Formats: sequence, C-alpha cells, structure tokens
Amino acid sequence: MNRKSQKEIQVTTHMVRQFLQENEDTGYRDFHSNLLPGVDNVMGIRLPVLRKFAKQLSGMDWQEWFEQADDQ
Repeated sequence: MNRKSQKEIQVTTHMVRQFLQENEDTGYRDFHSNLLPGVDNVMGIRLPVLRKFAKQLSGMDWQEWFEQADDQ
C-alpha cells in the first residue's frame, strides 16, 4: 500500500484496541504487573511491536483519531 492511500485510511479506536489485544503477551504482562503493584491495566505489548504499529499509524489519519479517542 502506498503512502497516499494509507493517509486515506481512518484510524479507529476499535482498530487500535484490536491490534493491542492481538499482540498481547501474557507472560510479559504478568512480569510487568509484578513490578507495578496496584496497577491492573497492563497489557504486556512488547516495545518493538508497538514501534512497528506506531510507524504504520504515522502514515494514516491518526490526528483525527487522537482528537476523538477516549481515555482507555
């Protein structure tokens, strides 16, 4: 997909959450949860995976999503 057609794809909250859920590493989540007592919303996504996704999003219409996204 070329850069121009990627810009036309609208980023949705559902799309971002689905990606995060699909790439959740439960062992990584459990490890980090032990380091953060009292925090219960750790997903355990490895940083290289997040960087790759961020790079994909940077070529899309992420600004519009960021303005309307909820806190979760």
